[in-house]
Amino acid sequence: MASSFNAVGAFALPAGSRDAAVELTLAPGGYTVHVSPATGATGEVLIEIYELP
Repeated sequence: MASSFNAVGAFALPAGSRDAAVELTLAPGGYTVHVSPATGATGEVLIEIYELP
């Protein structure tokens, strides 16, 4: 996945990071992202979405 990060200019996740990254192939259209923690905690989320070349 590091090559995908480099391709779009995204920062790499450090080793041992609890952050997550997903690479998907989706059909054209509109999408919604819903985030909820398993613990039920509240907080803030930063979501970055890139289109890979």
